[in-house]
Amino acid sequence: MLIAKAEKNKIYYYCQSGTFGKNDSSKVQVIQYTDIKEYVGDYSDITKLTSEWAKLVDSNCENSPTCSSNLNSYPTYEAAKKHYDNMLKKYADNSAYILKKRSF
Repeated sequence: MLIAKAEKNKIYYYCQSGTFGKNDSSKVQVIQYTDIKEYVGDYSDITKLTSEWAKLVDSNCENSPTCSSNLNSYPTYEAAKKHYDNMLKKYADNSAYILKKRSF
């Protein structure tokens, strides 16, 4: 989990998952992800969000052997958007990945 420091405890984040562990490269990976969200509050609550995301990913994991669950945080919306767009580009190959947006 990466936590970026920001002024007044405001961060922008998105969640994503992928395969955790050695993946069979012949199988399509399912990438779960969320929209970018704004969070203002205590950093200890980020741990709760991360745990909730992990539970959602685990209950919907379609990868073998298991799924990763990441909450990516940034101090500005622009930084979050840049990394978010790069993540979507990285997984744009439909022959290798299936993108599934989750409400979270």
